[in-house]
Amino acid sequence: MQADYKNKKLERRITVVNILNGLIAVAVVVAMFGYMKPALPLWILTLGQVLTIAVFLTTKTIRLLNAVSKKEYLTLTWYDIPMLILFLTGLLGAGIWFAHDQPDLGRRVIMAAYICLQIVIKGGRTMVNWAATGGNPTKGLIGSFVILILTGAFLLTLPRATVAGQISFIDALFTATSATCVTGLIVLETGEDFTRMGQTVILALIQLGGLGIIMFGGVIALLLGQAFSVHPRA
Repeated sequence: MQADYKNKKLERRITVVNILNGLIAVAVVVAMFGYMKPALPLWILTLGQVLTIAVFLTTKTIRLLNAVSKKEYLTLTWYDIPMLILFLTGLLGAGIWFAHDQPDLGRRVIMAAYICLQIVIKGGRTMVNWAATGGNPTKGLIGSFVILILTGAFLLTLPRATVAGQISFIDALFTATSATCVTGLIVLETGEDFTRMGQTVILALIQLGGLGIIMFGGVIALLLGQAFSVHPRA
């Protein structure tokens, strides 16, 4: 289901802004956490995080004002409010409830997590809306998996993803494909050869891959006119 907007032209522009902002946000997170040392000065990267989050929140506000039914929009995006509350709580709690020694690092991690969640949610909603409007669900499933696998492979090639600080793209691609497709095949020991960052990437690929299979299976069933039902068991 997709919200209806008053100004369609404005909505298309917001979509383009969100895509560009998402690419910039990913680049900032990679430059901050993907290398042994940040690729740019920390204050620049932190400012980049703040600005990209501000753009996300601004576009959400504009969409709310542009929605034909604000109640419908809030119903469809109900998750934004609890996510924002958790995000602000994390920022305020850094140095108090966690990250006592490095509160600034804790805040940067919280902002990075919020950015990644926003991108994942926007990507998922875009694919579901595309399939629901008549797009080929098979192409959508294959396309989403290809993008997810390539993104995961790129992240696994970053220096901070492995203990050795380097991994071949073929090994990274195989690992990302195996994790996304939930096969369990490995060419490197996950617990020994990958750092905490690499293990987190692999875990995220497993979760998103499994969720993608279930989600698109449900979408295909709905598009084919199949109804979901619950059968009681004794």
